[in-house]
Amino acid sequence: DDPSGAVILNILQKSTDVISNDAKRASAIINSKNYLDNASGLLHPYLDNNSSMDVILLDTYAIAFAMQLDQTIIYDNGTTVTSIVPSGSYPNLSCNNPVDVSESTEAKTTLKAMDGHIWEKERDYIQCLRMITAIKSLNSGHGDVINELKNWTPGSELPEEISDLDPNPVCAPLSDLIIKLGRLTESITEIGKKLNLTGDNTKVITETQESTNTLLKQIGCEE
Repeated sequence: DDPSGAVILNILQKSTDVISNDAKRASAIINSKNYLDNASGLLHPYLDNNSSMDVILLDTYAIAFAMQLDQTIIYDNGTTVTSIVPSGSYPNLSCNNPVDVSESTEAKTTLKAMDGHIWEKERDYIQCLRMITAIKSLNSGHGDVINELKNWTPGSELPEEISDLDPNPVCAPLSDLIIKLGRLTESITEIGKKLNLTGDNTKVITETQESTNTLLKQIGCEE
C-alpha cells in the first residue's frame, strides 16, 4: 500500500472523510489535478535563478500534488489481481483473478477506489489490462510474449516486442506523469540552490518524487 496519495487528498480536503460519495470524490480529484496542472503550466516556464522562492515553491507543490493525483486517477481503482500477467491464452486473455482480502483488516478498510491508497495489486490490475492491449497489438508471437511475461519481474525491462511498440500501450499512458517527474526534478533543483529541502513542510514533495520514481521502475517504464 502506497498511502502518499491519501496524504495529498487530506491536504486538499478531498479524502473519503470529507467527500464520502465515490463519484463526487473522483470528480473533485480530477478537477483539482486540472487546476494544479494549469498552475504549474503558468509558473514552470519562468523557473530560473531569478525566480522568487514563492514562485519556485508554488510550482513545485503544484507539480508534486498533480503527480500524486495522476497516480490516484490512473491506478486507485479498488480492483485487484494476483498477477500483472494476464491469464488464459491469446486471444482469450483476462485479468480476473482478484486478491482475497477477506482476512486482511487493513485491506478491507483501505482497498477502496479513489481514496489515495494505491495497493500494488490495484496497480497490477491496470497494468495487466495494458499488457493485454500490448499483446493484442502485436502482429505475431503472442504466445512467446505471454511466456516471457510469466518470467517477468517488477523493475526489469518489458519484453522487447512490447517496448518496441509505438506507442507502447503499457507506458504511453504514463507520458504525462513522466513529464511531470522531469519538471519536479527541475523545480527541486532550483529549490536546492536557495533552500535546504528537508523537514515536514517539504516532505510531501520528496515522497511524491520517490513514489513516482518507484512506480515507473516497478512497471518497467523507466530505468
